[in-house]
Amino acid sequence: ALVDPGVADRYPSDLGILSELSPRARAVVYLAEVEDFRYSEISEMLDCKESTARVTALRARRKLRDLLSADVASG
Repeated sequence: ALVDPGVADRYPSDLGILSELSPRARAVVYLAEVEDFRYSEISEMLDCKESTARVTALRARRKLRDLLSADVASG
């Protein structure tokens, strides 16, 4: 791994709705969407398989979509 295993805990938790995600999911979304890293790079940083990083991102985006939809529906 390029960084220590605790890297997921160091990405911002005060980014509004992103705080609803687990530290690993928040790190993957942050690295992919904000920092524009490829999943192969993210998997090295987080010491996981590339497929795990992709699935984590997919699930995190679904959760964010559901949370945003619920927020809009509630008014």
